[in-house]
Amino acid sequence: MISTFPTKTFPNHFSIVTGYYQETHGIVNNVMFDPISNETFTMSSKGNKWWDNGLSIPIWVANQMVKNDRFSYVSMWPGSWEEIYGRKPHYSEPYVRNSNFEQRIEKMIAELSRKQQPANLAVMYFDEPDQTAHHYGPFANETRGKIKIADNLVGFLIERLKTANLLNKANIIILSDHGMAEVKFENMIDLNKIVDTRFFRVFGSAPVLNILANEGKKELVYQMLKKASIKNHFNVYKREEVPHEYHYRNHRRILDFVVEANEGYFVDTGIEKWFCGQKAGVHGYNNKLLSMRPLFLASGPAFKKNFVYDRLFENIDLYPLMCKILDLNYAELPSNGTFDKVEAILN
Repeated sequence: MISTFPTKTFPNHFSIVTGYYQETHGIVNNVMFDPISNETFTMSSKGNKWWDNGLSIPIWVANQMVKNDRFSYVSMWPGSWEEIYGRKPHYSEPYVRNSNFEQRIEKMIAELSRKQQPANLAVMYFDEPDQTAHHYGPFANETRGKIKIADNLVGFLIERLKTANLLNKANIIILSDHGMAEVKFENMIDLNKIVDTRFFRVFGSAPVLNILANEGKKELVYQMLKKASIKNHFNVYKREEVPHEYHYRNHRRILDFVVEANEGYFVDTGIEKWFCGQKAGVHGYNNKLLSMRPLFLASGPAFKKNFVYDRLFENIDLYPLMCKILDLNYAELPSNGTFDKVEAILN
C-alpha cells in the first residue's frame, strides 16, 4: 500500500477515510496556513472549516447516511471530533495522549455489543509505536518494544471479539498511515543557517514544508531556496511544478513553494530540540519510498484467507473497499479511490 504525499499523519488519516488526495480534501500537512481565512492550522486546532469542504464524506458519515439504524464508533481518529457533511459519528472519543489501549478496545467492544443502537463500524487510532519511533528512531529497542505491545494488542482484540461472539462476523483492517525513516542528528538541516528566512514564512513540518513568500519576494525566495538545495539534500518546487504523481498542487493551502527533504535528511527552521548523537524517526517523504510504505492487514468473512496481494494500491482505494464491505454504493460516494485496485482481496 502507498500513502498520499506528504506521508504525514493528519493528511493520510483523512485520505484513508475519505478516499481523496490531500489537494482535494484540504488537509495538506499537520501544520498549514489558509490564505483566505489568514489562519494557521495545527493538530490541536478546532473548527470544521478545516475539514468540511462540502465534498469529503468520511466513512463514518457515509455509514450513517444510508439508514437510520447504522451507527459509527470513532476513537481518536483525526477529524472525527468535527461535524463533517452535516454529521458526527454517533459514538466517539476525543484524542487523549497516553491513553490505555486495552481500555479503549473494551470500549469499542461495548459499543459494538449494545442491545440498542449497536455500532456496525468502528474506526480507531493508536499513537504508538509512532510517538516512540519519532524520538528514538524506527530501529531502536524502545520502538521494537512498542511494536511488541501493538502485536499483543491485536491478540487482545481477537480474544475480546471472540468472547463477545463477534469474531466470526467482524471484518478487521489493521493499517498504518505511513512508514518511518531514520535521521541522524548530523543530517538535520537548519533552514535559518542556509537562507535568509526574513523573506518568507514556513508552514508544515519536516521533511516537507510549505513556504509563503513575502509580498513581491517570490522570485528572490525561490532562487535562495534553489541555490541552497544544491548542497543541502532537499528539493524545492514551485507549487505548479510539484511532481504530478504527488497530487499536491491544487489547493490554496499548498503555498508558493514546497520544500521536500531527501530520505534520511531533515530540513526545518529550528532543530534545537534535537541533540548530537540522536537518531530520530521521520516521515513525510516521497510516498513511493519503501521506508514510507504503510502496513495493511485484513481478516474476516469479506476477505480471502491466506492471501498475499502483490499489486500496489493507494490508501485512497480503501474508501471504495470499505464502502463495499459496508454495503454502501461507492459509485454514489465519489472519491479518488479505485475499487478495481483492491477488489481481488475480497471473497
